[in-house]
Amino acid sequence: MMESLLAANNLDAHYVKGMREYFYFDNHFLGLHHLRLASKGDHK
Repeated sequence: MMESLLAANNLDAHYVKGMREYFYFDNHFLGLHHLRLASKGDHK
């Protein structure tokens, strides 16, 4: 489900994916990428 939401450019999904990648998986590059995409919406 998450992959289909990301493919549809869902900003909430990008936010959740970014937080998980950054903090849980310690993948800062990918985490910041998704958080940057999410920041184009209402997440600040």
